Amino acid sequence: MPDSLQSVSLNLLEDSVPHSLSKKKVLFPQLRHRLNKIGKSFLGHFGVAPEENTVASGQEAESDTRADSDDRSVASYNTNFWHNHLQSNRSILLSLGFAELNLGSTAVTTTTERGDSESGISFLEELTHPVNTQSVKLRSGSVSRSIQSSHTGAPLTLPREILSLIFSFLSPSNLVQCMYVCKEWRAVAMNELLWKTIYMSQLGRQVPAQLTAANSGRALTQAWQKPTWRHLVLAKRLLGKRWESGNCERHTLLGHSDSVYCLQFNNNIIVTGSRDKRIIVWSAKTGNPIKLLDSRSSTLAHTGSVLCLTLDCTIMASGSSDGSCIVWDAKRFIALRKLQHHTSRVLGIDMSKNYIATCSKDSSIVVCDREAVISGSDDYITHRLAGHAGSTNAIHMHGDLLASAGGDGAICIWNIVTGKQEKRLIAHTRGVGCVMFTEDGRSVVSGGNDNVVKVWDLESGACTRVLRDHTALVRTLHVHGRRLVTGSYDKSVKVWDLDKSKLLLNLTGWHGSYVTSVKMNSHRLISASLDDQPIIFDFGFQLSEQLLHYLD
Repeated sequence: MPDSLQSVSLNLLEDSVPHSLSKKKVLFPQLRHRLNKIGKSFLGHFGVAPEENTVASGQEAESDTRADSDDRSVASYNTNFWHNHLQSNRSILLSLGFAELNLGSTAVTTTTERGDSESGISFLEELTHPVNTQSVKLRSGSVSRSIQSSHTGAPLTLPREILSLIFSFLSPSNLVQCMYVCKEWRAVAMNELLWKTIYMSQLGRQVPAQLTAANSGRALTQAWQKPTWRHLVLAKRLLGKRWESGNCERHTLLGHSDSVYCLQFNNNIIVTGSRDKRIIVWSAKTGNPIKLLDSRSSTLAHTGSVLCLTLDCTIMASGSSDGSCIVWDAKRFIALRKLQHHTSRVLGIDMSKNYIATCSKDSSIVVCDREAVISGSDDYITHRLAGHAGSTNAIHMHGDLLASAGGDGAICIWNIVTGKQEKRLIAHTRGVGCVMFTEDGRSVVSGGNDNVVKVWDLESGACTRVLRDHTALVRTLHVHGRRLVTGSYDKSVKVWDLDKSKLLLNLTGWHGSYVTSVKMNSHRLISASLDDQPIIFDFGFQLSEQLLHYLD
């Protein structure tokens, strides 16, 4: 998609056009002003100087006071505005996906050279030219439509196929505004297939597997079972703006009596582990504690600091400075089994649908068969991996691969099915404190004691990005989509755009000590530190829970 067409976004979603045109007397001047801005934006992009508004000031004043006029007055004004002002050269045809535009015996063929306008005839002038037959062909050949018209002096409405194609290049905020130009535009702009195209192409997201079309027209703050594509696009866009600006609500979790070392969360619960030897389960909706896991609630509880956690919809697993790993039922939060297969403290833990893996200060990595662990079998260890000269500080699994971060400054990539080391990266000049695969599994991201975050291409083994903004060792990181969050001993939490290697958000002053754990999803970031109060940064405030669930 051409970047220039995406650049027409003029307003944040919070500043969208009002939903109803029923109060025309009040809304008409504001609507006209916004449409003028959009028109001038297009003209500026294509290098065409905007003409003066064709509507005289007296006519404008009369329109402003015409409270009883119907939608046709709005449509007539805006149709004239767009047809008179959105002039361009032939490069717009290529940008919008057209191969050629035939008008009777006249043919205008696009070129790849931007700014070429030999014909001197604008795109919209040709569509309104008084000829008997017009034929517009898409480059894909999927749409071919002939329109019979006679010259009536009024501009000819664009075919819906063409209008829909043009709309697909607009930003979501401009598309919302187009809904209020006229009834014809509103019908096209409300089409769910159009919003689905925008969701997948402009936002670069996969289609949620559980999503099907639903009725539209409800506010983002209202609850419904299946959101529309339009709601998903607008919510995604709104969340992106909030992440960039830091617009969020903050909440503190009060319950631990000592440093919080680890955390995990999903849409329903938040789980934290602490030096006070306790695991607390919190409600993700209210932030209130709902379960306390310690020696008083379970005879299998940890007797040392809880250093690491992992969680899915079925089980939870925790590792401790006492050298043990405990597997918990994730619904009833009762201990299923306590494993003791390390000779020193367990520093990292992760699991997949088939395996549970742990790493330790004793430098080893133990890979366990998940079913064997849950069933109580004694033969649950599938591999013991040794590849680091110092302690193994963190691990992360993706498919059949496991990445480990070592105190020796290396990252090792293992095949957990065969138990073989597939790659070894000399990653940092000092120890590596954290590591995680990107969602596509093609790269790993690491943070080190050298204060640097690096992104590594797994196929070539090359470092593709270096992020330098922390002033102390990077202790923790988490990747969600193309967004990365890092936490450091400089007491800051930073959010990055992985594609652009750009710092989006710098959260400082919220923690009074070293940041030990960070986790994020599409709308929420939670961080913990050596103080006893984890902090929730909620970017999805006032959006419905059902909508946020689909975005995750």
